[in-house]
Amino acid sequence: MTWFENLRLSRKLMAVFAAIVVLVGTLGGLSVLEVRQLGKATDDLAGNWMPSVNSARKMQYEMQAQRTVLYQLISSSSADDIKRFADRIEMYEKRIGESTATSRKLLSSAEEKAVFEHLVERREAFSRLLGEIVALAKEDKDQDALKLTTGPARDLALEIAADADKVVAINEKGAAASVAQADAVRDQAILMVLALLGVVTAVAIGAGLMLQRG
Repeated sequence: MTWFENLRLSRKLMAVFAAIVVLVGTLGGLSVLEVRQLGKATDDLAGNWMPSVNSARKMQYEMQAQRTVLYQLISSSSADDIKRFADRIEMYEKRIGESTATSRKLLSSAEEKAVFEHLVERREAFSRLLGEIVALAKEDKDQDALKLTTGPARDLALEIAADADKVVAINEKGAAASVAQADAVRDQAILMVLALLGVVTAVAIGAGLMLQRG
C-alpha cells in the first residue's frame, strides 16, 4: 500500500481512524437491525401466538366445565340444586363469551379465522340447545333433557372441541416458527458480529504495523 505509506502521518492517522469508525458504525447498524428482527420474532411469540393458545385452552376448559355442570343439573332433583347449577351454567356462558371475544382479537391468518368462525357458529347452536336443556331440567323433564344432552348437544360439543384443537395447533405452529426465527436471527447476529469484529481487529493491527514501519 504505497499510497498509504506516502501519506503524511496526520493523514495516515485520519485514514485509520475513518476506516475503524466506518467499520464500527457498520457493526452497530447491523447489530441494531438484527436486534429489531429478534424483537419482532419474540413480540409475535409473546404478543400473539402464546396468548392465542392460552385463550383457546381457557375456552376449552370453560366449555368442558359447563358440560359437567349440565349433567349435574339434569341429575338434580331439589329446586335449590337446580337453581344453583343453572346459575353456574349461565356463569360459564358469560365466561365463554369473554374468551371467545378475546380469541377473536388475536386471530392472525385466514386459516385460523375460518376455523374460529366455524367454532363460533357451532357454539351459538350449542348455546341455543343449552337453553332448551336447562328449561327442560327446570320442568323436571330430565329424560328429555338427557336425550338432548347426549345426542345433538354432545355432537356439537365434539365439533367445537375439534375446532378449538385446530386453533391451538395453528398457534402452536406459529409459536414454533417464531422461536425458530428468533434462533436463526440470534445465530446470524453472532456470526456477523464476530466477522466484523475480526475485520476491525485486522484493520487496526495492519494499520498499526504500517504506521510503526512508516
